[in-house]
Amino acid sequence: MSDVTQSVSSAFWLIPEADSELLGIVALSLRVSLTASIVALLVGAPIGASTSLQALPCRRI
Repeated sequence: MSDVTQSVSSAFWLIPEADSELLGIVALSLRVSLTASIVALLVGAPIGASTSLQALPCRRI
């Protein structure tokens, strides 16, 4: 069995066991993803709104 296949097999066996280390990793990943999404929203929404409201010269094309 190759190393990749063995690693994937081991990973799938950890999921139903709900190992505390695995749950900690999943929780951290979700927190990082949610934080990044919120920061992107807080930065991107005002920029997008101001861009859409500005009169741009190429807008009449």
